[in-house]
Amino acid sequence: MCNGVCLTGTVGTWAEAPTVPVTLLKRNDAVGQISYETEDARPPGSGPDMKHLKTSLAGVAFALSVPFASGGDLCPAGYYSPNGLLPGVPAPPGYFVYTTGATNPTPASLGTFVNTSGALFATLAPPGYYCPVTGMSTALPAPPGYYVPTLGASSPTAAPAGTFVSFYGSFAPTPAPGGSYAPVAGLSAALPAPPGYFVNTTGAVSFTAAPAGSYVAASGAFLATPAPAGSYAPVAGMSAAIPAPPGYFVSTLGTAALTPAPAGSFVPGIGAVAATPDAPGYFTPISGMRAAIKAGDLNHDGLVTQSELNATLTNYWANNPWLLLTNLAGLGGTNVSFDLTNGIEGAYSVLYSTDLTNWYGLGTANPRYSFSDSNAPAIPQRFYRLSWP
Repeated sequence: MCNGVCLTGTVGTWAEAPTVPVTLLKRNDAVGQISYETEDARPPGSGPDMKHLKTSLAGVAFALSVPFASGGDLCPAGYYSPNGLLPGVPAPPGYFVYTTGATNPTPASLGTFVNTSGALFATLAPPGYYCPVTGMSTALPAPPGYYVPTLGASSPTAAPAGTFVSFYGSFAPTPAPGGSYAPVAGLSAALPAPPGYFVNTTGAVSFTAAPAGSYVAASGAFLATPAPAGSYAPVAGMSAAIPAPPGYFVSTLGTAALTPAPAGSFVPGIGAVAATPDAPGYFTPISGMRAAIKAGDLNHDGLVTQSELNATLTNYWANNPWLLLTNLAGLGGTNVSFDLTNGIEGAYSVLYSTDLTNWYGLGTANPRYSFSDSNAPAIPQRFYRLSWP
C-alpha cells in the first residue's frame, strides 16, 4: 500500500521521459485536512527519487484521476467515496459520516440535524426546536401555541388548556394570568374574561360569572365589584348594576334586591340609598310610593272640603304604585261588584260604555263598590269604570 498517492500505468525511463507537473495529494491525519499541490517531477539524479514523480504514457503526460484505485488510503470520517478510498467528498449538510472508508453518508435521524459539511455526527435538536424528518440541516422552532421541553424532539407539544405560548422556539408554556383564561390546547394567547365575568387564578380554562349583587364592567377582570349603595344586581353575570327606581332604595353594598319605601316615606328619584320621611301635612299610606300625599285638611281648619279632598285624591292616584279592580263579580247580570286595591273608601261615580270610547253615567258605587245595571243582560258587551268624584 502506498502512502498518500498510488499511480498505475506504464512508466517510461527516467532519462527519456519529459518533465511533467504532477498533482500530489497530501493528507494530514492530525487535523483531518486534505490538500493538493503541483511539483516538478524531474529527479535530481540519474536514479529514481521517491519524493519526485515523473510519468509518461507513450511520451504524453497524464493527470491523476479520483477516486483513487483500490489499494489507496481509506476516506476519513466525515468523507465518503464510491469505493471508500481517498480523496472522497465531504458529507453534505443534513448528513454525516462517523467511520473511515464510508461509501455513503448517513442522514440525520428524527430529532437531529447537521448544519455543516464533512460532519462526523448529528446534533440533537435543542429545547424549543424539533426535527420532524430525517436529513435536516437545521432544526425548526416550535410555532406559537406549541413548545418543546427536551433535546432531540421530532415534534412540538401543544400548550395545554389553561396555558399559552406566544412566540417561536419556546421550551415551556405560560399559564394564563389572572383575568384571562385558555379554554383549549394550542393557544398562542390567553383570552380576557368578558364583561360580567372574572378570573381570579392563574392557569384557568374558564371564567366565573359575577354573582348576584355584583358586576364586572370591563374585560380581563380579576374580581367582581359589589353593586354600590343605591343600585342592585339581581342576577349573575351582570356588566353593570341597576339603579333603584323611584319608590325604592338600596342602603348597602352588594345587594341583589331593592327595598320599597315603607308607608310613611317615599323615594322621588332613582339610585336612592334611603327613603324620605313624609313632611308634616303629608302622608304615604302604602309602601313603594315616590311622593307623599297632602293631607285632606290643607288649611288646618278642621274640615276637609270637596276641593281639599279632590287635591288629596288627585295626588294619591298619580303616585300610587298600583290601583286595580279585583274580585269582580256579577258581569252580565244586573248587580256588579268589585274591590279596589289600595283604594280609599268613598262614593264613586260609575260610568259604562259599549265601545270604550263613549262613556255614560250609570250612578254611584258604594263600598264594597257595588252597583246595579238593569240593562246589562240585554247588551252584548258592557264596560265599566269609576270616576271620582
